[in-house]
Amino acid sequence: MKKSKRGFPVLICILVLLFIIMSVSKNGNGAEYNAALPAAKAADAQEMDIRINNGEPEKEITILLDDGEDDTVTGPVEDADDETSVSVGAAIQEEKIQNPILVLFDTLMAGASTVQANQGGTISIIIDENEHSDTDVSDEITIDVQDYPITKYENPTVLIYHTHTREAYTPEYAGQYAACGTFRTDDERYSVCAVGQKLADQLSGQYGFTVIHDTTMNETTPFAKSYDKSLETVLKDIKENPNIDVFIDVHRDSIGDAAYAQSQVIEKDGKRYAKVMFVVGRGDDYKGAEAPDWQSNYALAQAITEKINAIMPGLAKAPMVKTKRYNQHLSDKCMLIEVGYDANSITEAENSAGIVSKALSEVLSK
Repeated sequence: MKKSKRGFPVLICILVLLFIIMSVSKNGNGAEYNAALPAAKAADAQEMDIRINNGEPEKEITILLDDGEDDTVTGPVEDADDETSVSVGAAIQEEKIQNPILVLFDTLMAGASTVQANQGGTISIIIDENEHSDTDVSDEITIDVQDYPITKYENPTVLIYHTHTREAYTPEYAGQYAACGTFRTDDERYSVCAVGQKLADQLSGQYGFTVIHDTTMNETTPFAKSYDKSLETVLKDIKENPNIDVFIDVHRDSIGDAAYAQSQVIEKDGKRYAKVMFVVGRGDDYKGAEAPDWQSNYALAQAITEKINAIMPGLAKAPMVKTKRYNQHLSDKCMLIEVGYDANSITEAENSAGIVSKALSEVLSK
């Protein structure tokens, strides 16, 4: 019987791949290689997150960003299970990575959100579009909010949920929470879930609202799919509670300047309050029932912003209008609120939630 030779080329490929991996394992400082970002991501994203996870504590990883400016971004890996995040601009067309195996993986997995290579421990480089990186069109808004009256309720039913469930704040002391990434935790006592719970407790306990607080884990890999997951969550909540009047997606903002974030804290009567801001999705890529009634959502966000600032001047920034949708097509009373920055503490964010709840009650209650 004649033997088949079809397996021979496959064997050769496997041996070549193993040789490359062994070379990388022995020499972590190899020559620089270019791995082109997927064209669609480079074109569409104005800001992207690069998160690096390395199995060796205290080891620094450097990514050279080729955008014509000769920039270098370096991030220390402080914990084996931690992530270091940096942001890069849309103009970047390539990333230079000191690891040749990533080039092969990039070729084989173009468009994938996670690439891994073995170099003295697993390194994961996750490149995802930042959730609010789409165009800020706030300056284009010329509507008269008086044309979009706000409905008042005897006892409104409010759904509070979290698209980015793991978003956390700067620890107030070492070991306050177990981190699962940079300013991220699965411990709901110290994530935006705690801020959502504070809001829920205030609205129900002090102002008589009916509140559903859904802490379903919606944060996904790839990160950019989190809004798809939270949409599934909210549709399930609507099916179970068809009389929901108001939808609130609670987030926290991120900032690269911790000193600036702290300078924005409002202090009153010995308490510190983190800044808040509403984000309104215009949904430029959607039509019909899939498009949000962003004008009504904007009018509501503007009314609550004004009420917050009447209660505590300067606490709320002006609503930001973006081109994405953020699942705000589900109602004409959909809100995305960012309570504080990652550089704020959980206490500062919870204090602000108390002011937001008071403003909500004054705007929505009869």
